[in-house]
Amino acid sequence: MNPFTTSEIENVYANYDQQSYAMLQEIRTRIYELAAMNDQVGSIEESLKWGQPSYATVKPKSGTPIRLDVFDERHIAIFVSCQSNLIARLREIYGYDLEFSKNRAIVLAKDKPLNFTVLDDCLMRALTYHNT
Repeated sequence: MNPFTTSEIENVYANYDQQSYAMLQEIRTRIYELAAMNDQVGSIEESLKWGQPSYATVKPKSGTPIRLDVFDERHIAIFVSCQSNLIARLREIYGYDLEFSKNRAIVLAKDKPLNFTVLDDCLMRALTYHNT
């Protein structure tokens, strides 16, 4: 597991309920793993944007930033820039497999296991958004 880059980010994760923490940490880990597996993905910079943990590619800026957070008491979410067309593209591909919020997020139920067969592709598309 990658250590948190700042105590502020660590504090955000520490304030999540146990289920949200575990799921968001799994997604966070996959972001780093997927980035390391693809030479076209820039290194990952972890920061806080709008109070949410954010993962942006740098050197090169290959992707659109990914933000992770609780969506509501029963869901977590993977947020991307609403200025991108990524959610629209993912909705076309995974409309029957995933739930979305407008043009900004993939919404995941906390009572269901994460489907990394689908999520890995979604995350990789975000990490390589500017390469396509």
